[in-house]
Amino acid sequence: MKDERMEHTATPKLLFGAAARDLRVQLGHTQRAMAEQLGISMRYLSRIENNQARPSLDLLDRWRKVFEMDLYVDAFWWGE
Repeated sequence: MKDERMEHTATPKLLFGAAARDLRVQLGHTQRAMAEQLGISMRYLSRIENNQARPSLDLLDRWRKVFEMDLYVDAFWWGE
C-alpha cells in the first residue's frame, strides 16, 4: 500500500496570521484583550495576524500555556 503522504508535492507553509486571528475570533476576544493576556502590544498582535511579523518562540510558548493550544501546529498548512 502506498503512503499518500509521500505523494504530496505541495510546499509546507506556516500561516501564523490566520491561525492567530481564527483563535482570537473563536474565543470572542478583541485584539486588545488577547494582546494583554499574552503580554504583547496590540500592534504586535495585529502585525502577526496580518503576516507582517512572526511570533517568537517565547510567544509561541506563552500562547500554548495561556490558551492551551499550539499555534505552531495550528499554523502549519500544506499549500499548493
